[in-house]
Amino acid sequence: MLQDEFEIAEVARALAPYWSAFVVRGVTLVGFGIFFLFFPATSWDTVSFVFGALSVTDATFNVIKAFVVTCCIEVENKCQVLLLFVLSAVCSAVIGLIAIFNPAATAEALLLLLALWFVLVGISQFWFACLMASEDDSQNSCCLGFIGILYAVTGVTLIMDLGGNVGFFILFVGLCLVIFGMQMIYFGMNLKQVYEAGGYTSLGEARRTTDV
Repeated sequence: MLQDEFEIAEVARALAPYWSAFVVRGVTLVGFGIFFLFFPATSWDTVSFVFGALSVTDATFNVIKAFVVTCCIEVENKCQVLLLFVLSAVCSAVIGLIAIFNPAATAEALLLLLALWFVLVGISQFWFACLMASEDDSQNSCCLGFIGILYAVTGVTLIMDLGGNVGFFILFVGLCLVIFGMQMIYFGMNLKQVYEAGGYTSLGEARRTTDV
């Protein structure tokens, strides 16, 4: 437990000088999310272009993180971490460019993937509910089973009418972007506090170091 906390503190110290990158990324994601929520797109082209721009932006941030890991931070398994960021950047860039230049196919594929995700989650939830029912946990199993059926029905509904569910898809993506962006901003602001405290993750740690 103490070892895990020490490793987390080391990562926080290493990332603290770059807190602004996390905040900017979070603000960018929230901005895209607000666009989806309050200015819903009326065509596949707009949805796909915004998603493509978001993916290219994310690829840019991954390239920056790869550069930081390579030149500025000493971490274990640096090659694996660098490879992860590079592959993520390449995938995001390719998907973003396809979305920008082939919007109709991209938007349809995204909605289909979302629908399949709902179906798979529903099936897994229902299966888990059946396992719990066999262990005499009927109350929780009924709740999980209902949630699983709800997910599966939602997924099937989306698949049956992809074109007619564009509005739901846009709102869902916008909400996810806002939530994830707020998490990034919160994380960045915490890193800012670590940076302003001289790399200490808590006031108690700073005092102990000063006493020594």
